[in-house]
Amino acid sequence: YNPILQKEGGVTGTGHNSLLFDKGKIYAVYHGRTAKTGHKRMVFIDELEILKNGRLIISGPTLKQ
Repeated sequence: YNPILQKEGGVTGTGHNSLLFDKGKIYAVYHGRTAKTGHKRMVFIDELEILKNGRLIISGPTLKQ
């Protein structure tokens, strides 16, 4: 079991992601909820890295703009 998106840092309900490719980098675009947004979802965009062993790592969820 190796989820690439999970609850972290006060963000819950992460999911339904898409990928963006820009200037040699990959970004994951997905939704989640915070204590401030309650049941309303917000959009997150975080960098995704593919390690040499094939594992995917998303640097997030982040709450800074």
